[in-house]
Amino acid sequence: SDLENIYLQAKLDNEDSSWVNIKNDKTFRLANIDPGTYHLLVRFLSSKTGTFVYKTIPVEVEAYFYQTLVFKILIAGIFIFIVLVIVQIRTNFLRLKNKVLKNILVHKDKELLETNNKLKSESDYQKKLVESISHDITTPVKFIALLSQELNQSPDLKTQKKYFDSIYKTSEQLYKFTLSLKEYTELYKQENKAEEEYSVYDLIETKRLLFEEIAGQKNTFIYNFCDHQLKIPLNKNILLAVFHNIIDNAVKNTSDGEITITSAFTESHIEIIISDTGNGMSDEQRIYYSGLFKEKENKHMIFKNYGLGLHMVIQLLMKINSEMTFHKNIPKGTIIKILIKI
Repeated sequence: SDLENIYLQAKLDNEDSSWVNIKNDKTFRLANIDPGTYHLLVRFLSSKTGTFVYKTIPVEVEAYFYQTLVFKILIAGIFIFIVLVIVQIRTNFLRLKNKVLKNILVHKDKELLETNNKLKSESDYQKKLVESISHDITTPVKFIALLSQELNQSPDLKTQKKYFDSIYKTSEQLYKFTLSLKEYTELYKQENKAEEEYSVYDLIETKRLLFEEIAGQKNTFIYNFCDHQLKIPLNKNILLAVFHNIIDNAVKNTSDGEITITSAFTESHIEIIISDTGNGMSDEQRIYYSGLFKEKENKHMIFKNYGLGLHMVIQLLMKINSEMTFHKNIPKGTIIKILIKI
């Protein structure tokens, strides 16, 4: 028979769909169907009375690549990987943030510790400062007080004039000393080196004039035989504080005698020798003070109760990397040698 005269219809088996007429191209199109095996039911008209002949044809619908199990597993794997990457990135971010916070805390702790140490150092510095100023003005002020008492009790005009003169000279030198208290307050903070060089003779002379009248009342003479040409490029205030305390101690412990100050110069250091004919230091004291310089690396040195002055001098000399030695003077008294490294 002529194929064009054949009446064909088709539909998928087990579906409630209607029959679809097969056109002349004899093509049955399936759309929006899942991959799998289906049965295509085909019928064609076999007689004029309307009798159909049925035929079942198995049909295999292949899956697109995105419908395959492998693709679905791959997509699931990619999704899981992306989730893991996001989780890892988030975890790394949190770790980095925690590390930054930890570093900030460590830095803050360090700052707080430094601040605490600085405050402690400031407190120690203020304590040293008050002790230093109190110690250094004690002798002149005490001397003026004693002279004032003697002046009040003396009826002799010449003696009174002598006392007035001594009080005036000592007060004048004490006034000059107080003018430098602003620099004195920064004593332990100041730099060791100085741009300007200072005459050793002039520095010693400043202190000799301050203690001259005090020593004179004890019939003691202070001699400054330092080299006029010798200069030193160190902090003037530190040197003055050192000289002040040593000469002060010499004056306190010398009666009816003399205090001689000389200087010497070598390639490595300047040597300033202060000798007196006073009571002298005991062997124990000389050994003790000399030993402090041997232990200068120890920041927690224990000071014996021998008075503040020399302890402060030792700390200041250590600050400028210098030393001091103690010797017995013959026939009596003490010789102190200040070795200032240059």
